[in-house]
Amino acid sequence: MKTKFMPLFMWACLGTGGWLQVSNAAITLENLNSVTQTGNWTGSSVGESTLVVDDATGNRGALFGRDGLDLTANFTSAGSLASGVTITYDLGLRRTDSTARTMMMKGIDSGGNVLFVLGLQGDDGSSSDGHERLVVFSEDFTGSPTGGGGGTITYLGTIGTFVKGTNAYDEDIMHTVKLVLSASNFDVLVDGSLVANGNDIPYFSGAGTDIQALNFQTDIAGGAWYDNFEVIALAPKEVVPASLGMVGMVDGTNAVVGASGFGTGSVNSLQMCDDLLSNNWVTVATTTGVESAEWVLLSTNSSAFYRVISE
Repeated sequence: MKTKFMPLFMWACLGTGGWLQVSNAAITLENLNSVTQTGNWTGSSVGESTLVVDDATGNRGALFGRDGLDLTANFTSAGSLASGVTITYDLGLRRTDSTARTMMMKGIDSGGNVLFVLGLQGDDGSSSDGHERLVVFSEDFTGSPTGGGGGTITYLGTIGTFVKGTNAYDEDIMHTVKLVLSASNFDVLVDGSLVANGNDIPYFSGAGTDIQALNFQTDIAGGAWYDNFEVIALAPKEVVPASLGMVGMVDGTNAVVGASGFGTGSVNSLQMCDDLLSNNWVTVATTTGVESAEWVLLSTNSSAFYRVISE
């Protein structure tokens, strides 16, 4: 069995010699698409956002911020949630305030339905809000983050995970966020570790079976640094037929058969059937974690048929 991965969206501010052709420039759809290797961006507003290059340090990133931001990263095709999709990116906090200032990222299916809203919330600790950490919302917003809605907020991870940055890109404040999407829910990891309250987060009611895009919005003073987006779809598993053949005889009576071509993560079953017309196959042995296997078939007075199934 072979597992295939398909990139749906890839974006990185590589700078000199890479895709980035602008330096410290206000973001437009044109220059945002210039740093996108796979997929494309659309939107009605880019807010007060900037593509930044620090030629002295080599650090590069995109700052999304301020009220009115509405950008959508469109994948080359929809990724099946049942097969699995991962979304990985670098994220840093830009602004904090005495009240929650939130940068939102929405997962959108191919029908335009919102699957989830993941936010990066920043306040300075003087309120009871998120305190510089990720949050998820139980429902979508009405129109925009300032238009109300959002339902119940669940805080992810520990207070102070994200440290406030400035208008200059600083890789020391960046964290790698990974979303692992499955059929009915998703997990959130930061720097390789599952965060508190970050497992089995359900999608919104009415959500579809795939993901097609990510939409970015912010409230009046929210803002975050982004870089190195990679959206990968796990393609449906390809079953590779295993070869089954005679290996030899034991004591001149019992046959030894062998099979090869297994995937190391597959479950392989030897099945027997007395009558091919009945199609009544019974599993007589299983093995996993190997690329080949052998079985001894005890001699009987009746005939039997054998096959190997690898899943």
